[in-house]
Amino acid sequence: LILGMHRSGTSALTGVLEKLGVALGEELLPPTRDNPKGYFENARVVAAQETLFDAFHRAWHDPRPLPDDWAESAAADEARETLVPLVRDMFANAAVAAVKDPRSSRVVPLWLDVAVHVEARPSALLMVRHPNEVAGSLHKRDGLSRSRAHLLWMTYLLEAERASRELPRAFVSYEALLADWRIELDRMRKQL
Repeated sequence: LILGMHRSGTSALTGVLEKLGVALGEELLPPTRDNPKGYFENARVVAAQETLFDAFHRAWHDPRPLPDDWAESAAADEARETLVPLVRDMFANAAVAAVKDPRSSRVVPLWLDVAVHVEARPSALLMVRHPNEVAGSLHKRDGLSRSRAHLLWMTYLLEAERASRELPRAFVSYEALLADWRIELDRMRKQL
């Protein structure tokens, strides 16, 4: 699981992993002006998670918590039904697969259920970028206020950290990844 706030460098990390042979699935979102090298997000994953968030009247930029029972809801069941075969297909020709959509940071329990169904051993890479840089990027791209962007950064990171404590995991610095991705990947490999 590639976890982290939007605009925190999760695309850069996932792009490196894809070049090293990690499976991401077939239907990746196309590049845009905001991410000219691509998002490295599976369109079906994004659609399933957007549908899940919509069921609770939430959007990616809403810092309010999901309902306490969200993981047992019909909407979560529907997301699992979509995601299990997708992830199973990702592993059909690969030993390692990754899921990257920042929304995953808020629904890690869903992904742990999916992993059980496909008999995968989940691990997490938590991408960390300075909140001021994330806020500046979100303000430029989406017009979000800095205070809302900081609150979102904290929400995504804390929910991902709490939900991934029992997993093999590594925290990844955006700055360190850009400075020398080989050193950073070697460090992550040792932690995982």
